[in-house]
Amino acid sequence: MRHLPFLVAIFTLLSCGVVGAQGADECANAQPIALTATGSLTVQVDNSAATDSNPALPDSTICVGGDMGTVNADVWFSWTAPSDGAVSFSTCANVQFDTSLIMYDAAGGCGALVELACSGDGGDSCGFACANFGSNMANVPVLGGESYLIRVGGFDAASIGVTDMEVSDRKSTRLNSSHANISYAVF
Repeated sequence: MRHLPFLVAIFTLLSCGVVGAQGADECANAQPIALTATGSLTVQVDNSAATDSNPALPDSTICVGGDMGTVNADVWFSWTAPSDGAVSFSTCANVQFDTSLIMYDAAGGCGALVELACSGDGGDSCGFACANFGSNMANVPVLGGESYLIRVGGFDAASIGVTDMEVSDRKSTRLNSSHANISYAVF
């Protein structure tokens, strides 16, 4: 009976979709995100002991005006889309440091990263700027069964700490077969 409060706390955390991930320091060891069906969960990000990875800067042609900074002390996550649709990664809700997010196609592995989306200073679902310079990659088209790499880092060397990243996957009713020709997702 004395363990009941502990069990209730564990059940509450698990049922709310909170995952205790922190991210891996290097791309090759990217920590999997356990979102295997349409829905959402919160992943903890801790870059306080992370080092800078290569490539150091995102491709500026993809993240024009995104205020990416130098993406210091970055950590890596991997995720496989359970179905065709759109995914969002956001640190807007509970950002504790100035974050930068980058999403890559993982098909070529860490040595051949193809940038798909990025966000330096993002906006929330209402179009307002994220508090404390959080980031939001919203509704990025994905293909079921494809793997993706997510890189979370700080704007600069002083941007380190622990924060939450909300991951939301939404199934689509219409998607073409390549990233270059993607139709709009229906939510």
